[in-house]
Amino acid sequence: MGIVLKVNMIAQLVITGFSFGDVPVFGYLYGRKNHEKLKQMLIFCQQFLSGLSIVLTVLIFVGAPSLIRVMMNQQVILDEGALMLRYQVITTWGAAVVLLLTCLFQSMGKVIPSFFLPISKQGLIFVAVLAVLVKCWDIRGY
Repeated sequence: MGIVLKVNMIAQLVITGFSFGDVPVFGYLYGRKNHEKLKQMLIFCQQFLSGLSIVLTVLIFVGAPSLIRVMMNQQVILDEGALMLRYQVITTWGAAVVLLLTCLFQSMGKVIPSFFLPISKQGLIFVAVLAVLVKCWDIRGY
């Protein structure tokens, strides 16, 4: 799991970098009350981050065995690690959406929504998905 998290973190950090790079522009446009341009910028950023996250997801999904093999060359770890990495990387698009909206709310000074978006992703949604997986497919994480 450590290898999987490190490989997945590469994609997440690329998405994070692009998301947080938008903060000054969002803040400027919101402060100038240029809501039309802000909306256009948000749509562009969402399309860009969605495309980027899909490309990263496909690259990592397809290359999962090779990426795990770089770190460890034991067959059991390759098989389990590739499967875990594929499960992890399919959430990249959702993380891109949450990060972009969090950055938007932070740049607008909306503290409460920018606080609850990451909490809901890591808390509410993660716990709900775990509960469903345990009940439906008996996936327990060991």
